[in-house]
Amino acid sequence: MNIVDNITNHNYKAFRSSIIWALIVISLQIIFFAIYNVVKGKTTQKQMISIRSNMLKGIFRFDISHFHKSEVDEYVSFFYNDIGFLKEKYLYRIYDLVENIGMFFLAMAGIVWIYPFYMIAIIIIVGIAFFLPLVFGKKSVKYMESISKSNQKLMLWLQNILKGFDTVRSYKIEKQIVKEGKNVITTFEGSEYKFDLFMNFVQIGLNFIMTILTLLTYVVGGYLVIKGQITLGALIALAQLLFKVASPVMTITSAVTDINSTKDIRNKFGEISRYTRDEKKQLVSDLALENVICMHQVSFAYSGQEKKVLDDINYDFQKGKKYAITGENGCGKSTLMKLLAGYLDEYEGDIKIYGNELKELSDEEIFKSVSYISQESFIFNKSIRENIFITEPSQ
Repeated sequence: MNIVDNITNHNYKAFRSSIIWALIVISLQIIFFAIYNVVKGKTTQKQMISIRSNMLKGIFRFDISHFHKSEVDEYVSFFYNDIGFLKEKYLYRIYDLVENIGMFFLAMAGIVWIYPFYMIAIIIIVGIAFFLPLVFGKKSVKYMESISKSNQKLMLWLQNILKGFDTVRSYKIEKQIVKEGKNVITTFEGSEYKFDLFMNFVQIGLNFIMTILTLLTYVVGGYLVIKGQITLGALIALAQLLFKVASPVMTITSAVTDINSTKDIRNKFGEISRYTRDEKKQLVSDLALENVICMHQVSFAYSGQEKKVLDDINYDFQKGKKYAITGENGCGKSTLMKLLAGYLDEYEGDIKIYGNELKELSDEEIFKSVSYISQESFIFNKSIRENIFITEPSQ
């Protein structure tokens, strides 16, 4: 403001002084934002380490049966994609909120100092800022939920297909798989397109409002300059400050919308990270019992499947005896073993170990009496020695 007024008044000494002060202020701003961005980046890094670490801790507090209610790929997708989305649309946007709220109040103070009457424009902008998230917030959340689901579906499909690469090539069904993949990709890209289109229309609306307010500033301000109520420098400063107010308001509006869109992810993260096991009783072994494991009318079907893998199984495993369970592939041998080991708990009927209902026991209590070696033994991505001594880190 002073720079323009000094030029129009031909006050070159004051003009040089204004330039020096402007350079000092700009330098301080650069230093401040450089420090701020370093602190923001470091803090975000620590927060992401904490978030992903807490998620891992939560997962490994799961009972085995609870863990197997979801596919492994779903956990991987959530760990990488959804948590990464949380970083972009939640953590970063909170910083944007803090930063732009500060800029808004500084610009507002400048406007009040130059021309208090222009508070009316500020009230209009703030009203729009509060109104827009109410109007568009729920719709934005809906779009983001659709993107998250379609993204997860695409990732699970791709991982599944790539695992079966040899089978696809052997049966020469590449065209069929590519066609199927195109449909999954189309759904995902369609979700993103709808959200982008929606946000573009919101941005167009905000820009239109900003254009109208800027035009009004020059019309009203120009009239005040002609009347001699404010200087030309004050008008230019007023227009710049209006932008400094409107720009943070638009950023705040979009930030609130983005933060709201992460609600489902934050809820799911909270469920995982704060997961606690149900209180279960300790195993009480009745050594006098001959029948160590008793199965009564046990039936089981995997989630989403109507056909039962096991149907009305009744059998008692007696102490001191050895059993061989035989049958064709897919008849339920491995499923039966997983039931007895407590890996699956959504079965019908009763399974008792030493007279204790299996569902009422924790994993630790079951492992005291049941050992299970899977036909698909897992090998950690470590050396042979490290795999052998995996339960003894000091070795």
